Formats: sequence, structure tokens, C-alpha cells
Amino acid sequence: MECSFAGFAPIASHLRLQLCERWVRVHSLPESQRYANTPDEYRELLSRQNTLATALFGEHGAVTLVIGAFRWMDERRTRPVTAFADAPVLEFVRTVDPRELVAHADPADDAWIDLYTATVQWNAGAFDELLRSVADDRERLVMFVSADGTRAFGPYDGGVDVFLESTLVRDAWKVRYATWLSRTESGL
Repeated sequence: MECSFAGFAPIASHLRLQLCERWVRVHSLPESQRYANTPDEYRELLSRQNTLATALFGEHGAVTLVIGAFRWMDERRTRPVTAFADAPVLEFVRTVDPRELVAHADPADDAWIDLYTATVQWNAGAFDELLRSVADDRERLVMFVSADGTRAFGPYDGGVDVFLESTLVRDAWKVRYATWLSRTESGL
């Protein structure tokens, strides 16, 4: 798969600005609590995230796992070390110049992002270690993209940015998962 989503780098924080009409943010815990502190909260977080990803990709659906690694311009590229046991072999696909994300970025001073991908099968529970690592802010720049590139799931510490194929589908998701969404006008 080409490592892009609608022509943009598959980095959720960037995509939500570029594809806002197809984006919805879902919080992992009730009342927009950012971090899980108890086993029950981790169960809720993983339940919500697995429910969303399964609704997006289907059980056993083929997806592209994208993991980004920050580096400075003069550093050597190094394959990201992932925090989960059954991590697939990730292949380097491209480097994102910081100016792709922020027009006024200085490539000498701002981090570059090397993107690595692997084709995996989405199965509820199979990525719990990775999702928990992202939720605890130990892993960043993780995204799952549907095989046809129309849907994406970008977990972060606090929830998931979901990108859907159309505004109509996004609006239906907002109704379906209304109790899991932010109450702020921005949707954050």
C-alpha cells in the first residue's frame, strides 16, 4: 500500500486538520479522562478501541499498520522498536519532511518522521499491548489504515482519531458513538 491517506501522510494529528470533514475523535474513557489508572479503566479503554477498530475494519480485516519514528535530519534512520510481543516486521516506506506537516517548519531544527508499515490482520485483542502502550504515551505515531485507504484509526493517549470515507458516514459514527465523544465544539 502507498503510505498515504487521501494524499496526506498517515499521521493522525495532521490528518484531522486536513480531513476534518471525515474525522471524529472518540475518547477512550468516560468523561474524557485521559489516562487509565486502574485495571477496570484499562479494560474500558481497550474495549472501546477494539470495538471501534472492529467496526472500521471488520474482524480479520486486512489493514496496514503504520508506525512513525521521529529523528533529526542528521541522524541515521533506525527501525522503531515496538512495545508489543507479536510485532510484525516493519518496512521503511518514506520520510515525512517537517514542512509537509507545518509549512513554516525548519528542516534543520524540527523532527523528521520515518514511516514504517506492515500488512496485518485486524483481530480484536491482538493489538492490546500496542494500544495500551499508546494510551500510556510510551508509543506514538501509530495508525491502522484500511486496505482500500478510505478508513483509518489513529490511537493517541486519550482516545482515537477515526477517519471515515465520507462526511455522511462520519455523521453516522457521531450518532452511534455519541456517549464516547467530547462535549466540546471542537470535538477534541
